[in-house]
Amino acid sequence: MKEIVFFLFIQKNKVLLQYTKGKSGKFEAVEVPHGDIEEKDRGKQHASEREHALHRLMYEQSQGTVIPLQYEMVEMIDDKKKNERVYVFFIYSWDGDHPIYATSNKERIARLRWLSVTEGLDAVTEVLDAKILKTAKEIIRVRSVLHGRVYH
Repeated sequence: MKEIVFFLFIQKNKVLLQYTKGKSGKFEAVEVPHGDIEEKDRGKQHASEREHALHRLMYEQSQGTVIPLQYEMVEMIDDKKKNERVYVFFIYSWDGDHPIYATSNKERIARLRWLSVTEGLDAVTEVLDAKILKTAKEIIRVRSVLHGRVYH
């Protein structure tokens, strides 16, 4: 079974989404950032392979400029049709600044942009991305009630 880590940065009422290249070659398809759990993630120092993959993916895609500080795994989703297991992390606090582009092997793979959850829901086309954003919307609402604000 393929395992994938989705990670969503949440700052106040906004989320960091990625625009990936469409058929035109332009950054147009809106997604929640994600990547595969690889063999090199297995048996590492983090609490789990999932967390190691989260740290590795964030390091790779941000060119080493972002380190997660406060995060939680909010959901695990099994898709038996695709033979995939998805782990969803929300990141509430981090060190560093997000670049404009996410990279893989030094190639720009996506443009990063902060959007409100509502804007994100209007922009995404994949059902899984919409499900993740709906969960984020509820968590933002609850955190706002509990804390009076959402922390970066």
